[in-house]
Amino acid sequence: MTAQQVAGNVANSSAPGYQANGRLIAPTAKQSYPYNSSLTWTMHTASLLVGYSPDVFGLNRRTVESLDAQKEMQRFELDAAYITLTSSVVGAAIQEASTRSQIKATEKIIEDNKKYWWP
Repeated sequence: MTAQQVAGNVANSSAPGYQANGRLIAPTAKQSYPYNSSLTWTMHTASLLVGYSPDVFGLNRRTVESLDAQKEMQRFELDAAYITLTSSVVGAAIQEASTRSQIKATEKIIEDNKKYWWP
């Protein structure tokens, strides 16, 4: 916002005239020479500042591509962790089943030996 003061008409002139804003000034009863008074006007302006940083050598684009690649790598690492965990659980279940089967077979052998070898 700027304020500007513009000079009035010629000093001590009794002729009515126009101010800088185009308004006609006529003498009033209280003022015999109103033409010398200055006119104050205010002008409001709106402004908008827009900035752009050109990516001449592609640094911003490469940074975004790098971040996308890191995101994809982390997703693959998470998938690999899930697969490893799942295979470990399945391997442990198979190992447990194998151990239970071996225990049952050993108990069966012990029972058979008791029947036939010990009176």
